[in-house]
Amino acid sequence: MKFCAAIDLGASSGRVAVGSLDSDSPNLGSLVIKEVHRFKIDVHDDVERGLRWNWSKIVEEIKVGLHKAQELGEIISIGVDTWAVDYGLIDSQGELIEDPYCYRDGRTDGFVAGHQIRQGASCVRLALGVAVAHERRKRLDGSRK
Repeated sequence: MKFCAAIDLGASSGRVAVGSLDSDSPNLGSLVIKEVHRFKIDVHDDVERGLRWNWSKIVEEIKVGLHKAQELGEIISIGVDTWAVDYGLIDSQGELIEDPYCYRDGRTDGFVAGHQIRQGASCVRLALGVAVAHERRKRLDGSRK
């Protein structure tokens, strides 16, 4: 059987799942999704280095999940969903220079608020492509103040 694999990295856990179309179901082509591996995501909280993802552990856990997925059949594609705002710096040999900062690290505290005062929240949203954290909280709480 052929599968598409999905890697989902969240703030505290990650998972690898596979999906396929079930040709035997009464609804020909029903999507069947199965989680094959779930893991805890840790961050390093270091006073000097900041809050950083434990990237090598995350990569190892993804590999474990993909190996489990391969045991079920052929993987024909892989999709990845991550935090969208974190990044790793790569050297000229293509190696990660250091573990990426976690988006919850305090090094940028106050930056967005200061920029919003100068430019406005809609400008920040347009520039970043994401809603500002307190705007997201307001939407979740149901308020729009």
